[in-house]
Amino acid sequence: MHVNDFSNVKLAHTNDTIYTSQILRDNHNDTLISSTGAFALGFFSPGSSKNRYVGLWYNNIQDKTVVWIANRDDPLTDRSGVLRVIEPGCLLLLNSATNATVWSANISSIVHPPLARLLESVNLIVVDENDESNIIWQSFDYPTDTFLPGMKLGMNFVSGHRVYLSSAKSNDDPATGVFTYQIDPSGYPRSVIKDGVTVRCKSGLWNGVHFSGRHNLVKNIIFRLDWL
Repeated sequence: MHVNDFSNVKLAHTNDTIYTSQILRDNHNDTLISSTGAFALGFFSPGSSKNRYVGLWYNNIQDKTVVWIANRDDPLTDRSGVLRVIEPGCLLLLNSATNATVWSANISSIVHPPLARLLESVNLIVVDENDESNIIWQSFDYPTDTFLPGMKLGMNFVSGHRVYLSSAKSNDDPATGVFTYQIDPSGYPRSVIKDGVTVRCKSGLWNGVHFSGRHNLVKNIIFRLDWL
């Protein structure tokens, strides 16, 4: 099947999975909903913008809170977007009007057949349908501006891939901004906030238990500090 041949595919509505036989269409308001209904994946326009993006958000919050965006730097200008997964394991965002690929997941592994699933952890994964423990791509490895529970920042020293947060340009434009939050892997790791290449803030070094140099951190009822 050609990647832009939609003649034999079905629409995916309120399920948590996209199979190779299914697609999500913006002009049909299709969404994926996680197993408990807490999270959703679909198309949206941020703020006052008319551009269209594929994102993940909290499904039961009235004010849409988007925590991840697939095509933040490659918006669609209309509602022609189609999201689908194809063999040998590609997750694609397509413009159905022009047959152009707008965005694709960075996948190097091959599986037959693949599927994409929205987990209750707000992680979108692509796996082998016959072995779902074989995760070949996950959105947690490509965060946008939100650090989610279960997500890990750092660097894969084998592939060289770095996982870090980057700001949005504005509330109306989620494109990659100038600020980043990342782990500096040189020597002992430390967390760093950068404005472009300029370091604006950094933690103490990681000593295997916590970042050194922390001040006035005490136990509280709002969030947990694992090293206290």
